[in-house]
Amino acid sequence: MDNQSSKGPNSFMIEAEANRAIISKWQAIYDEYRPLLKPNKKSAEEVIRHLQEKYPMITENSAEAKEVATFNISEGLKHSGTEEQQDPSSFQIITFKVQNERNGANLYRTQQQDYLDVVAEFRKIHDDAQDIPADDFPMPILVNVEINSGFIYVEGSPALSNEIELFQGHNAKELENIYTVACYVKLLKKVGQL
Repeated sequence: MDNQSSKGPNSFMIEAEANRAIISKWQAIYDEYRPLLKPNKKSAEEVIRHLQEKYPMITENSAEAKEVATFNISEGLKHSGTEEQQDPSSFQIITFKVQNERNGANLYRTQQQDYLDVVAEFRKIHDDAQDIPADDFPMPILVNVEINSGFIYVEGSPALSNEIELFQGHNAKELENIYTVACYVKLLKKVGQL
Protein backbone atom coordinates (compact mmCIF):
# COMPACT_ATOMS: atom_id res chain seq x y z
CA MET A 1 0.00 0.00 0.00
CA ASP A 2 1.28 3.47 -0.76
CA ASN A 3 2.32 5.50 2.21
CA GLN A 4 1.33 8.68 0.46
CA SER A 5 -1.04 9.16 -2.42
CA SER A 6 -2.15 12.28 -4.13
CA LYS A 7 -5.01 12.90 -6.52
CA GLY A 8 -4.31 16.55 -7.25
CA PRO A 9 -1.70 19.20 -6.67
CA ASN A 10 -3.25 20.19 -3.33
CA SER A 11 -4.42 16.77 -2.21
CA PHE A 12 -2.48 14.86 0.42
CA MET A 13 -3.62 11.57 1.85
CA ILE A 14 -1.52 9.30 4.03
CA GLU A 15 -2.06 5.56 3.94
CA ALA A 16 -0.06 2.81 5.59
CA GLU A 17 -0.27 -0.74 6.71
CA ALA A 18 0.02 -0.98 10.48
CA ASN A 19 2.19 -3.55 12.19
CA ARG A 20 0.89 -5.95 14.85
CA ALA A 21 2.28 -3.89 17.76
CA ILE A 22 0.40 -0.79 16.61
CA ILE A 23 -2.79 -2.76 16.05
CA SER A 24 -2.46 -4.28 19.54
CA LYS A 25 -2.12 -0.78 20.98
CA TRP A 26 -5.23 0.39 19.11
CA GLN A 27 -7.09 -2.71 20.33
CA ALA A 28 -6.15 -1.97 23.96
CA ILE A 29 -7.43 1.61 23.60
CA TYR A 30 -10.60 0.31 21.98
CA ASP A 31 -11.19 -2.24 24.74
CA GLU A 32 -10.72 0.36 27.47
CA TYR A 33 -12.62 3.29 26.00
CA ARG A 34 -15.24 1.91 23.60
CA PRO A 35 -17.72 1.23 26.44
CA LEU A 36 -17.53 4.94 27.35
CA LEU A 37 -18.29 6.21 23.85
CA LYS A 38 -21.85 6.65 22.67
CA PRO A 39 -22.96 7.19 19.08
CA ASN A 40 -23.39 10.93 18.63
CA LYS A 41 -22.93 11.67 14.94
CA LYS A 42 -24.32 14.94 13.64
CA SER A 43 -25.57 15.23 10.07
CA ALA A 44 -23.61 16.77 7.23
CA GLU A 45 -26.03 19.69 7.26
CA GLU A 46 -25.33 20.39 10.96
CA VAL A 47 -21.59 20.36 10.29
CA ILE A 48 -21.97 22.71 7.33
CA ARG A 49 -24.00 25.16 9.44
CA HIS A 50 -21.36 25.03 12.19
CA LEU A 51 -18.56 25.72 9.72
CA GLN A 52 -20.44 28.53 7.96
CA GLU A 53 -21.05 30.25 11.29
CA LYS A 54 -17.38 30.03 12.25
CA TYR A 55 -15.34 30.37 9.04
CA PRO A 56 -15.51 32.48 5.89
CA MET A 57 -16.14 29.92 3.13
CA ILE A 58 -17.09 29.92 -0.51
CA THR A 59 -18.43 27.05 -2.58
CA GLU A 60 -15.74 25.56 -4.82
CA ASN A 61 -17.22 24.27 -8.07
CA SER A 62 -14.18 23.74 -10.30
CA ALA A 63 -13.82 20.50 -12.23
CA GLU A 64 -10.51 19.81 -10.45
CA ALA A 65 -12.11 20.27 -7.00
CA LYS A 66 -14.97 17.93 -7.95
CA GLU A 67 -12.54 15.28 -9.23
CA VAL A 68 -10.35 15.48 -6.11
CA ALA A 69 -13.38 15.46 -3.78
CA THR A 70 -14.91 12.44 -5.54
CA PHE A 71 -11.62 10.53 -5.31
CA ASN A 72 -11.01 11.39 -1.64
CA ILE A 73 -14.56 10.62 -0.55
CA SER A 74 -14.58 7.34 -2.49
CA GLU A 75 -11.25 6.31 -0.94
CA GLY A 76 -12.30 7.52 2.51
CA LEU A 77 -15.53 5.54 2.44
CA LYS A 78 -13.71 2.46 1.12
CA HIS A 79 -11.13 2.59 3.92
CA SER A 80 -13.57 3.53 6.68
CA GLY A 81 -15.29 0.16 6.58
CA THR A 82 -18.49 1.87 7.65
CA GLU A 83 -20.31 2.24 4.36
CA GLU A 84 -21.21 -0.15 1.63
CA GLN A 85 -19.23 0.63 -1.49
CA GLN A 86 -21.03 3.38 -3.33
CA ASP A 87 -20.91 4.34 -6.96
CA PRO A 88 -19.19 7.74 -7.02
CA SER A 89 -21.74 8.91 -9.60
CA SER A 90 -24.36 8.74 -6.81
CA PHE A 91 -22.41 11.08 -4.51
CA GLN A 92 -23.95 14.44 -3.63
CA ILE A 93 -20.78 16.41 -2.94
CA ILE A 94 -20.46 19.99 -1.84
CA THR A 95 -16.97 21.45 -1.59
CA PHE A 96 -16.21 24.58 0.38
CA LYS A 97 -13.00 26.55 0.33
CA VAL A 98 -12.08 28.20 3.63
CA GLN A 99 -10.94 31.75 3.00
CA ASN A 100 -7.63 32.99 4.41
CA GLU A 101 -9.27 35.73 6.49
CA ARG A 102 -10.85 36.19 9.94
CA ASN A 103 -11.04 32.77 11.70
CA GLY A 104 -9.91 31.04 8.51
CA ALA A 105 -6.57 32.86 8.70
CA ASN A 106 -5.76 30.98 11.92
CA LEU A 107 -6.01 27.67 10.06
CA TYR A 108 -3.68 28.89 7.33
CA ARG A 109 -1.25 30.31 9.89
CA THR A 110 -0.77 26.90 11.57
CA GLN A 111 -1.13 24.78 8.42
CA GLN A 112 2.53 23.96 7.82
CA GLN A 113 3.20 23.04 11.47
CA ASP A 114 0.02 20.97 11.55
CA TYR A 115 1.31 18.91 8.62
CA LEU A 116 4.76 18.57 10.16
CA ASP A 117 3.04 17.12 13.24
CA VAL A 118 0.94 14.73 11.12
CA VAL A 119 3.98 13.46 9.23
CA ALA A 120 5.92 13.03 12.51
CA GLU A 121 3.04 10.98 13.93
CA PHE A 122 2.83 8.94 10.73
CA ARG A 123 6.54 8.14 10.98
CA LYS A 124 5.79 6.24 14.20
CA ILE A 125 3.92 3.74 12.02
CA HIS A 126 5.82 4.01 8.75
CA ASP A 127 9.40 5.32 8.76
CA ASP A 128 9.64 6.37 5.12
CA ALA A 129 7.09 9.19 5.29
CA GLN A 130 8.06 12.14 3.17
CA ASP A 131 7.77 15.77 4.20
CA ILE A 132 5.55 18.11 2.26
CA PRO A 133 7.74 20.66 0.46
CA ALA A 134 7.69 24.07 2.13
CA ASP A 135 6.77 25.76 -1.15
CA ASP A 136 3.45 23.82 -1.17
CA PHE A 137 2.25 26.12 1.63
CA PRO A 138 -0.11 27.76 1.98
CA MET A 139 -2.35 25.24 0.25
CA PRO A 140 -6.09 25.77 -0.12
CA ILE A 141 -8.24 24.41 2.70
CA LEU A 142 -11.13 22.48 1.20
CA VAL A 143 -13.99 20.79 3.02
CA ASN A 144 -15.57 18.03 0.91
CA VAL A 145 -18.98 16.93 2.15
CA GLU A 146 -20.90 13.93 0.82
CA ILE A 147 -24.46 14.68 1.85
CA ASN A 148 -25.93 11.14 1.62
CA SER A 149 -23.39 9.44 3.90
CA GLY A 150 -22.39 12.47 5.96
CA PHE A 151 -18.76 11.67 5.15
CA ILE A 152 -16.52 14.73 5.35
CA TYR A 153 -12.98 14.94 4.03
CA VAL A 154 -10.82 17.96 4.76
CA GLU A 155 -7.84 18.89 2.62
CA GLY A 156 -5.27 21.40 3.75
CA SER A 157 -5.92 21.53 7.49
CA PRO A 158 -5.42 18.72 9.99
CA ALA A 159 -6.65 21.15 12.68
CA LEU A 160 -9.96 21.66 10.88
CA SER A 161 -10.29 17.93 10.26
CA ASN A 162 -9.90 17.35 14.01
CA GLU A 163 -12.37 20.11 14.84
CA ILE A 164 -14.95 18.59 12.52
CA GLU A 165 -14.46 15.10 13.98
CA LEU A 166 -14.96 16.46 17.50
CA PHE A 167 -18.07 18.38 16.45
CA GLN A 168 -19.60 15.67 14.25
CA GLY A 169 -18.85 12.65 16.39
CA HIS A 170 -19.34 9.06 15.21
CA ASN A 171 -22.18 6.66 14.61
CA ALA A 172 -22.45 3.14 16.09
CA LYS A 173 -20.92 1.47 13.03
CA GLU A 174 -17.90 3.81 13.06
CA LEU A 175 -17.39 3.12 16.77
CA GLU A 176 -16.89 -0.57 15.92
CA ASN A 177 -13.63 0.28 14.12
CA ILE A 178 -10.60 -0.02 16.43
CA TYR A 179 -8.54 2.51 14.45
CA THR A 180 -11.35 5.08 14.44
CA VAL A 181 -11.87 4.67 18.19
CA ALA A 182 -8.13 4.87 18.94
CA CYS A 183 -7.78 8.11 16.96
CA TYR A 184 -10.98 9.56 18.40
CA VAL A 185 -9.88 8.78 21.98
CA LYS A 186 -6.51 10.42 21.34
CA LEU A 187 -8.28 13.51 20.02
CA LEU A 188 -10.77 13.62 22.92
CA LYS A 189 -7.88 13.37 25.39
CA LYS A 190 -5.94 16.10 23.57
CA VAL A 191 -8.80 18.58 24.07
CA GLY A 192 -9.64 17.41 27.60
CA GLN A 193 -12.97 15.78 26.77
CA LEU A 194 -11.93 12.37 28.04
